Order: sequence, then C-alpha cells, then structure tokens
Amino acid sequence: MNKDTETIKKQEPISKAEYREGADGILYPIIAPDENQELDKIPEGIFAAEAVKYLVQNHPKRVQELKIQGTWFSTIYQIDNQALEMMDKIQQELKKVHPAPQTENFTELASYNNWIRETAQEIVMKEVVRVPR
Repeated sequence: MNKDTETIKKQEPISKAEYREGADGILYPIIAPDENQELDKIPEGIFAAEAVKYLVQNHPKRVQELKIQGTWFSTIYQIDNQALEMMDKIQQELKKVHPAPQTENFTELASYNNWIRETAQEIVMKEVVRVPR
C-alpha cells in the first residue's frame, strides 16, 4: 500500500451520512430527496443566490451535509424568506428614522429610495444571508 492509498483511507467522511457499497466496491452516500417535495429548484432572488454562493465557497462540507440530509433547497428557501421579511422591516424602520425628502424632484426621491434599499440589503446580507448554517 502506498502513501496516497493510506492518505485516502485515513480521510474522514464529509458528514455522518449513511453509505452503501456500490458494485465497484466504492462507498456512496445515501442522498435523501429534499424534505419538502414542492421544492424542485433554488429560488432565483438575490438573497438565495448570495446564500448559495456564500455557503458553497465558504462551507462546502456543510453544503454536502445539507444535500445528503435532503434539506438543501429547504435551507435556501428559509434563508430567502427570512431575508425578504427582514428587508421589508428594515426598510420601514429606515423610512421612519430618515423620512423621504419633501420634494417633487424625481432624482432626489430615486436616490433616497435607492439608499434605503441598498442600506437594508447590506444589513440583511450581513445578518441573515452570509451566515454559516
């Protein structure tokens, strides 16, 4: 047995999943379908996309665990829903603390609304989306 073979055998599994042995002698994880049968794909919103990107880049083992457990799509939907709810609340709070300018100038109002949206989005990304699960 060479060193490469020994190294491969000593590696720990990605997760505590159950495995079955294939005809080729290799162990394959038993992957469960997502617990929520209505979820057939990841939502297409900005928060879901950022959550997927963050988790895949920073926590790949956790992503594999979620997929094996059958909770990957459910987790992303949960993150997306939490983020959208928090986004609405933060925008409302910001509008109370920083009322809209009393003007009919379209560009000023657009700038104000963009600032509210971007500020809320930044907070949500930091506190809900870019968080290990």
